Amino acid sequence: MLVTDASGSSLLVQDLGYDSLGLLELAAALEREFDLSSIPESDALDVRSVDDVERLVLRRLSEVSR
Repeated sequence: MLVTDASGSSLLVQDLGYDSLGLLELAAALEREFDLSSIPESDALDVRSVDDVERLVLRRLSEVSR
């Protein structure tokens, strides 16, 4: 499913159609794209919206730059 009108408040599962495999693939893609270490399951479980994804990536990147 291709979604072109997602906003920050769009929910990954309910609005964008992600399933559990899709969420795992998203986490792996974020790790590769932003050269992040493995995202802990506890952090991944808190990600529900596009805004949450952005906050997670920014937080992980700030941890690396310290």
